[in-house]
Amino acid sequence: MIKMISRMSLHKKAIFATASILFFIISINTLVLTYIATKRYEHAILSKTTAIGEGMQRQLGKVLNLGIPLESFEGVNEKLKELVSRDTAIGCALVMDPAGKILFHNEQDKIGKELEDKASLKAVPSDKILIQELDPYYNLSFPLLDAEEKIVGALLVRVHMEDIHSQLYEILFWALGISAICFLLSLGFVYFFTSKFITRPIMEFRDAAVEITKGNLNKKVDVTAKDEIGELADVFNEMTLKLKESYTGLEEKVRKRTKKLQEVQEQLIRKEKLAAVGQLASSVGHDLRNPLGVIGNSAYYLKMKIKDADEKVMKHLDILQREVQRSNMIITELLDFSRVSPPSLEEVDVNSIIKDTLAGIKLSGNIVLETKLDENLPKIPADPGQIHRVFQNIIINAEQAMPGGGRLEIKTMTKDNFVKIMFEDTGEGITAENLPKIFEPLFTTKAKGIGLGLAIAKGIIDGHKGRIEIKSEVGRGTTLTIKLPVGD
Repeated sequence: MIKMISRMSLHKKAIFATASILFFIISINTLVLTYIATKRYEHAILSKTTAIGEGMQRQLGKVLNLGIPLESFEGVNEKLKELVSRDTAIGCALVMDPAGKILFHNEQDKIGKELEDKASLKAVPSDKILIQELDPYYNLSFPLLDAEEKIVGALLVRVHMEDIHSQLYEILFWALGISAICFLLSLGFVYFFTSKFITRPIMEFRDAAVEITKGNLNKKVDVTAKDEIGELADVFNEMTLKLKESYTGLEEKVRKRTKKLQEVQEQLIRKEKLAAVGQLASSVGHDLRNPLGVIGNSAYYLKMKIKDADEKVMKHLDILQREVQRSNMIITELLDFSRVSPPSLEEVDVNSIIKDTLAGIKLSGNIVLETKLDENLPKIPADPGQIHRVFQNIIINAEQAMPGGGRLEIKTMTKDNFVKIMFEDTGEGITAENLPKIFEPLFTTKAKGIGLGLAIAKGIIDGHKGRIEIKSEVGRGTTLTIKLPVGD
């Protein structure tokens, strides 16, 4: 039984407990009230019968006081019949002598016979009214005394309880029926009450808890009651809100930490790559520069000696010199990449470095240059040579990205304690796939170059505790932004 109850839902447990209590209370109440009613009814019948018997006892006592023998009385049988007719509960009434012989009876055929009920004979010696409970009836004995106060007989009235009990059982039946109806109505009310005000709110809590475990922190308990459950709902919703705030804050912290770890990891990977490329560049650069110098000088010598050579020979000598020059530039980039040293800081004017850089670069005629330099730009601590190299690499990359011409705009401004330099071109743009790799050494999308210009630029800007960012859209151009701190 206990195991079965433990498997019930909370709603069923509440209904079961309430039904059990109601059944117990109604049953006990019905039985107690029925018992009390029975006893009171019996008492009322006995009291009424006692009063009638006492009345007849007095009448007979008056005659006995006149000295008339009991057996000589007249009209007693009629009076006994009248006594019995007064109440249906009175079964019989008789007068007997001390030996138990019936002198008078409401039924004529029993006069003169011996009283068979031996228990009733005990009433004859008593000088007081005696009530005997002899299931299923009561005997009420009233002693009859003569003038000398001697017991000469007894008036016996027998009260039957079968009819009384039958009526009381009928009352009990109706009482139980009404109790059952009240029990069912009460049970229906309890079902409605517990469903609406207890079970349903608890189900709301359960559903909300399940949703929260699934990660839905926007779930709220929709309980508007003003009782303790309503207060619990308010506390639960407030807890959920705080949990959501904590979760959001934790997510943000994790995101920032993850981003920082990724940046650190990228820096470590980049440093490892730079170290490897630097070692390669340093050894290969020196080994290649000497033979290239010999090849270049030989081409120049041949060109001077064979001035009368045909046009095809001269063309190939020019190609040889140009490619030697290009190879030297690549070697220079490799050596510059391997020799990036910590910046030698001094107060510099970024606008002046931009102007000097532009003065040393001859842009193609089909490229329009626009500059919007903030004249109130503060000086910053930087290595002018390294910053010049960064600007030069970026401008050359922008020119190479616009082989068919375009517009290059250079802007400077101050924002959030940083000097901001922006290079915007209308070139071919960079695909989203290649954008994250743009600062990696030896990565290039161009036919010319080995992909060290932007890698060198990023290394220099990182050395200045600055940031370099790039945005690009294929077919619309690229914007490269440098942010350098304005001092400590």
